[in-house]
Parts: sequence; structure tokens; C-alpha cells
Amino acid sequence: MNFIKFTTKSEVTTSKPIRKKVLFILFLNINDLLFTWLFVGKYSGIFYEANAIAKVIVTNFPLCFFLKISIVLLVILYWNYRLKGATLKGLFISNITANLVLIMYILINALHLFNLLVLLYTKGLLS
Repeated sequence: MNFIKFTTKSEVTTSKPIRKKVLFILFLNINDLLFTWLFVGKYSGIFYEANAIAKVIVTNFPLCFFLKISIVLLVILYWNYRLKGATLKGLFISNITANLVLIMYILINALHLFNLLVLLYTKGLLS
């Protein structure tokens, strides 16, 4: 639970918990990209991309990788830059935002894990 909330005043002023969350968001984003490419790119007859923007580029893995990683990385770098001079209120809002984005990516990755089980089951590898 300490990962979700600030535990001490020094953590609020240093914003270390937010930076850890942001790095974890980047990891989950890469994981989401790989799962999406596997499911939609390789097994397009079974799965489809729900995101209208990603649907256009998901079959071109190099382009998809570049866009998805570079855009998220730029947002993270900007977020990190803004954290350096943030007030306590700004850090609090950033922490809530990081928590919401984390929850979203955790749900997306959980859905991907469920889809992996479905894929393994339909291919007869899981019985």
C-alpha cells in the first residue's frame, strides 16, 4: 500500500514514489505493446485492437514500437521535469494521476494475460 500513497513528508518533497510509479508505467506500457503486437499482429483472426488510433499502426511493429515508446517516454520526461519544481499540491495531483494511470495499465495487462490464456487454450496448449 505504500506504493500508492506517500508515507513521509520527505517522500512528498522528493517525489521518489511518483518516479517509481512512472518507471513502472513505462514497463507496463512496453509490456502492453508486446502483448498487443502478439495478439493483433500474429493472431489477428482471434483478437482485434480496441484502440482506434493503435488499430492503424499495430501491424507495423517498428512504427508502433517507435511511436508508442517515444510518445510515452516524452510524456514521462516532461512529467519528471515538472515534478522537480512542483508544490506539495502538484505532487499530490501527480501522485493521484500516476495511481490512475497505473490502475489503467494494470487492468490492460491483466486483460492481456487473460487473452494469453485464451490463446493457449484455443491452440490446444492448455487443456
